Amino acid sequence: MQTRFLRHVCSWMFGLSALAILALMAVAFADVMMRSFVRPLSGAFELTEVLVGVMVFAALPFVTLSGKHVKVSLLRSLVGKNVLVQGLLRWCSRVATGVLMAFLAYHLWALGTQFAQTNSRAVFADLPLAPFAYFAAVMCALSTLAALFSADGDELAEEK
Repeated sequence: MQTRFLRHVCSWMFGLSALAILALMAVAFADVMMRSFVRPLSGAFELTEVLVGVMVFAALPFVTLSGKHVKVSLLRSLVGKNVLVQGLLRWCSRVATGVLMAFLAYHLWALGTQFAQTNSRAVFADLPLAPFAYFAAVMCALSTLAALFSADGDELAEEK
């Protein structure tokens, strides 16, 4: 039940990530075209930075839930086919990922609060920065939950 709900939410976030990529393409295209007329898009660099952040953080819960983070299997080769030890390693990996994501969520939320209190804005694009920090914090919090229910490799694809 929880995994189905997380999968549904993560799918929507993955769609948001795809929309951010589309917006990135539009900003890059508009900036290049307007530079042809010596009128570059004001704030294009900042818009690109923010959209890349939205793209990465929106996809993070989906990547975490499907177990597709970069993995280094140094210890797995040492333990061989011992199922108990491999399960323990998998559990430790999930807990470590969850703790790291919770740590990031906490600090990104604090950064968003600081941005909100100081009314921090992007210099040229004049975008408020607090909502993006809060968004990143919420996505890291979702990733914390997803880490607890994450799949091993292609299990998520096989369930469908």
